[in-house]
Amino acid sequence: MKKLNYLLIAISIFYGSCNSGTTNDKPIDTPTTGHITIGTDETLFPLASSEVKSFETLCPKANIDIKSGVESDIYTQLLDDSVRMILVTREPSKEEFAFFENRKMKLRVNNIAKDGVAFITNNSNPDTISYENIIKILTGEITTWNQWNSKLSSKPIQLVFDNANSSTVKHVLTHTQGKLYKNVSALENNQKVIDYIKENKYAIGIIGLNWISDGRDRTTGSFYEGFKVMGINPADTSKNHGNYFKPFQAYLYYNAYPFHRTIYSINAEPREGLGTGFVSFLCSQKGQTVVQQGGLLPMAQRAWIREIEIKK
Repeated sequence: MKKLNYLLIAISIFYGSCNSGTTNDKPIDTPTTGHITIGTDETLFPLASSEVKSFETLCPKANIDIKSGVESDIYTQLLDDSVRMILVTREPSKEEFAFFENRKMKLRVNNIAKDGVAFITNNSNPDTISYENIIKILTGEITTWNQWNSKLSSKPIQLVFDNANSSTVKHVLTHTQGKLYKNVSALENNQKVIDYIKENKYAIGIIGLNWISDGRDRTTGSFYEGFKVMGINPADTSKNHGNYFKPFQAYLYYNAYPFHRTIYSINAEPREGLGTGFVSFLCSQKGQTVVQQGGLLPMAQRAWIREIEIKK
């Protein structure tokens, strides 16, 4: 007898005509027309790109450019008015809220999705690890493969991130009380981490879930081939029961996968322009479906889990 968790998403509808708002056949900046630039944390670029493509298909007179980079730089671009809205993994600080209040502007924050920080490794390595051991590896208490598993090599474990200042590093530091093993490498972006893991047997990569989930299986999720996504047990050992969880949508929902985080849209538009329209789309049925297809957990609409029991 086997139980499968199925994730079902209930989501609302995106309202508004996408062919209105023109003057003399020239697009103007309305919620569905015009041209703007938005910013996104580099770990969220696949999601941002998919959302923009879907929005522009629905609203052909809208044109949205995307700037991606380190999260702190993306916030700076919002503060200096280089972009109108951003997709990031942390809420604005008190100082950032105050900055806009002093300019008589209000930041509008929406919880768009729940994301996971994924640990990936070469296909020749085991694909499960305890939360306790992954923390020991991150902090340098475990430095070789056989210290983790006596059957493995005595070679050093290589840890590779996308960027030394990335949101994935900052998220990991919340689990390690600010400690991180000094012998880690930064490879510029998530794609380079994936490529490195495919070619290097003794490495563990830490990247954004959005870069590796191909969205084929809507019930549990699926990952691109060429590497292993590591399953990790919950940080709370009382909820462990010997199970290891990969960053599938159902396990993000239950917080069973320990390295989970929230994705926010931050809108700084002084009026209801194209940025506002795009945020409305992100929270709509179509926008949340794009989130789901990207392997992330939609959060702008109600989500629930149903257990279906299959008897053999």
